[in-house]
Amino acid sequence: MKRQRAKSTVKNQQVKISKFFHVATPRTDLMNNVVTEENTGKLSKPMKVDIPFGISILQNELCDAIAERSNPSGPSSGILKLRKFVHSENSNSDEETSEKIETATPSSWLTATMRSNHQSMPATISTSSSNHDKCSLKLTPLEQQIVALKEEHPELLLVVECGYKFQLFGEDADRAGTILNMVAYKKNNFLSCSFPLHRLLVHVKKLVAHGCKVGIVRQKETAALKAIGDSKHAPFKRKLDMVYTKATFISDDDCDGVVDTLSVDIPLCMVFLAEAYAKTDGTVAQMGILAFFTQDSTVVFDHYQDDCVRSSLESTLTHLQPSEIVLPDRCVSDQTLNLIRQFSTHKLSGGDCIRTEFTSRLDWTCASELLLKVYCDDAEMVDKLKELPPVIVCCLAMAYNHLKEFKLEQLVSAIKNVKPYEAFRDDVLQMDGNCVRNLNLVPLTNEAGPRLAGSVFHIVNRTRTKFGARLLRSWLLRPLAKRASIESRLEAVEWFVTHCDDPEIAPLKKLLKTLPDLEKLLTAVLHTRSKPEEFFALCKSWEQIKILSTQLQSHYQETSPSSLKLLLETVITSLATVHHYAEQLNEVAVTSKEKTRLFNRTDDYPQVAVLMQKIDQTESQLHALKPSICKTIGILAMNYVTVSGDEYLIEVKNALVRAVPATWIKISATKQCCRFRSPEVQQLFGELCCFRELLKIAADDAWLRFQRQVATTSHTVFKKANTAIATLDCLIALAEVAKSENYTRPTFVEEAGVLDISQGRHAILSRLIQQTSSIAEYVANDTKLNSDGVRCMIITGPNMGGKSCLLLQVGIIVVLAQVGSFVPAKQASLSIFKSIFIRMGLHDEIYAGRSTFFMEMMETSAILRRCTTRSLVIIDELGRGTGTHDGSAIAFATLKYLVEEVKCLTLFVTHYPAVVQLQSDTPNNVANYHMGYLLEDAAADNEKRDGDNQELVFLYTLTLGTCPKSFGLNVARLAGLQSSITARAKFKSESFFRNAESQRCQVAELKNIFYRNNSE
Repeated sequence: MKRQRAKSTVKNQQVKISKFFHVATPRTDLMNNVVTEENTGKLSKPMKVDIPFGISILQNELCDAIAERSNPSGPSSGILKLRKFVHSENSNSDEETSEKIETATPSSWLTATMRSNHQSMPATISTSSSNHDKCSLKLTPLEQQIVALKEEHPELLLVVECGYKFQLFGEDADRAGTILNMVAYKKNNFLSCSFPLHRLLVHVKKLVAHGCKVGIVRQKETAALKAIGDSKHAPFKRKLDMVYTKATFISDDDCDGVVDTLSVDIPLCMVFLAEAYAKTDGTVAQMGILAFFTQDSTVVFDHYQDDCVRSSLESTLTHLQPSEIVLPDRCVSDQTLNLIRQFSTHKLSGGDCIRTEFTSRLDWTCASELLLKVYCDDAEMVDKLKELPPVIVCCLAMAYNHLKEFKLEQLVSAIKNVKPYEAFRDDVLQMDGNCVRNLNLVPLTNEAGPRLAGSVFHIVNRTRTKFGARLLRSWLLRPLAKRASIESRLEAVEWFVTHCDDPEIAPLKKLLKTLPDLEKLLTAVLHTRSKPEEFFALCKSWEQIKILSTQLQSHYQETSPSSLKLLLETVITSLATVHHYAEQLNEVAVTSKEKTRLFNRTDDYPQVAVLMQKIDQTESQLHALKPSICKTIGILAMNYVTVSGDEYLIEVKNALVRAVPATWIKISATKQCCRFRSPEVQQLFGELCCFRELLKIAADDAWLRFQRQVATTSHTVFKKANTAIATLDCLIALAEVAKSENYTRPTFVEEAGVLDISQGRHAILSRLIQQTSSIAEYVANDTKLNSDGVRCMIITGPNMGGKSCLLLQVGIIVVLAQVGSFVPAKQASLSIFKSIFIRMGLHDEIYAGRSTFFMEMMETSAILRRCTTRSLVIIDELGRGTGTHDGSAIAFATLKYLVEEVKCLTLFVTHYPAVVQLQSDTPNNVANYHMGYLLEDAAADNEKRDGDNQELVFLYTLTLGTCPKSFGLNVARLAGLQSSITARAKFKSESFFRNAESQRCQVAELKNIFYRNNSE
């Protein structure tokens, strides 16, 4: 009998469903019921699916006809998208899986609506069923589950477990196929792509790195348990098991040897942001920020009053470099939203991206009630909540609700101490976002290539562990501003410089190089996501570190500094209980990944012991049946065989098949034999399979309980040990850099406003020159400033003469010194600075309505408001974005304010002659310098080429005095500007110079006449 075909308006043509699942917000007026565990058994019935699910069953001709009738002016974007996704296919294809399709004429189209109240949410799909016909489609039971799950979680990219593989459907399959380089093929009604179970983490890591929010849907029952249940013929129950984004993806970095798409240098951070109050115009707001570092479970907060452009917020985000930013769905000013949008849009590189999400906002009363329930058993944390600012309490409650979706609420509930963010504390050197970027301290947002190689972090990072590299990065972003802490770290670095090559230190360096990411593995235990083999490797690594630390402590007891002794003591005491956890695990079972026999003492987990006993009893009963089986088929002895994983098969030669009872069940056969199971064997084997499945569930539960025990009792002390190990790694790295690069230990003085650097070098450029050239050599320079004497250096000189390089060189040396590192100089003596400010370069933010000069003035204004006498201010060519007179006037007034009012140490680069005159007003506090150069006679064949018989030679040396010219024409010639243009420019330049000199002479003569008349 032929299969009935669906009715169609086009002869011999049947529609093909190509895509579905438009990302949409949940709607309450959907006509379909959500699939639950209770009604899963009814899924075998046909399910009516409306247009809102995005299932396109329209034919091309029907699309065109209705589009012309309903929209005479032209098709909408939604119609074009539908038309793109509609395909035609012969109805005879895929005869085994084809279903009866009924089409009805739709009279409405899917429309994308923008979320109101400034919420940047995905486009929604209209689900109104009024005034239009419905399209119905017969879906398979699995597809009905997928549609219901997608309706419930429209924002997720769903990865669904289907037997031995994971599958994606519809538009999820199309998007994932593009990212994962997989083919999305038509399967029944939807597009699909799949991959094996063991590749899940590999592919999820790639998806979240591209900004996807991935949901893992797991099967909640097995074939063995389903066979003895009441829903034998219903589809497997499936449920959303886990949700991942980039910041919440906590897993082993190796991932079966696949190249890590996530950054190993930038800690994964999720930031929650709230505003306590704001003026109606948004100019002033009380900001609250709560940051979760998901790799090491660190939680920090900060709160402050910010200005109209949110400069403090931008600096905080630049330091944190979050992977995700979560905002409340209300009570956020437009200025804050604009800053977040700009930051998340323009801080991207490659496939990496910064997610921005919205979540429900709780007021302080509701937030406090929620957190009191969370910390009901922690009186100490309840007391600390009372001391936190209200805006941080709101952020904390918002984070708890948001992280529950990812099953990471333990990050909040396990908090023992919420500490202020160190980058803006009094004992930390203050650096805003511009300073971090201009000094190239660390790579930002997964930068690679030249940008990564051009960072200070790249120069000094000789750490051997990933968590050590993250700690070193945090040191560079948060240099110390307390002399005792700096000297203590310098003392440890100096000791390692002396003893770095000792044979007793070599085993420690070798072990550090082989360590896994201890912080990440410990965090996985906190969230009960650790694997047994990972935790066992974690314990073994800790035990090795403990042994080496004990040996070092004993050997260097007399010579090691106090800071190093404290680190070794912290490692030893914090890891005292490691052996207690390691000895509970069966090493053979861990190696073979046999979780059912994981624990040496099953008494602690009685359910596992009972099930193992039942399995042993069932296997004994199966073996007890062998004599009766032999007697039945007339053989002396037999053993069960296993074929392709199918166990307890009775193999009978073909010659003896006639002796097999009719009640036996035939399983398989070959040319030589047949394989059966007797009814008794079949029943016992079913029970055995059931017990094994229950044992797996019990073993998983036991492993979860074990992880919770470790997290509850030992997470804090183990975290201290990891921090101490990372500190040792960083100290050894800084010592190796100091020794190989010929760095020197800086000296700190008590008095304020001292900066004395002899033969200082740029840490990045000197390394690059050394690596790329065997002849070239970096030219070192001196910098001497004192708040009681010359506290300002005005630097002029030719373009490309090395002025900006000198400024950055000084800034990097100060940062490295206060990090506790040796510095690239022959000698460095300096005070403890409280802040560094840098204004350098030109850029605009046209997308925010800010011109180049506006950005220049805005950055300068922020510096003048925040700098103090303990600040180092570096300004490069202020006033370039406007006219010469206005620019030079602003530069002069700004510098005069810094010198006479603030009295901070200042390095000021300019090309304006008016600015250098400030030295005559304050000769004791201002000195003019310029970058040295030579003018040499050009070759004879070049004399007539451009009308200039002199060539400029850069000396790159800082020289006392003022440079009379900027030599911009030299740069023009180097850039390849035509000789006729440079010649004309040279003529005009000389004319301008003569006129200016003439005016100066006239002004000087008038001044003399005025003074002479007054004196008479």
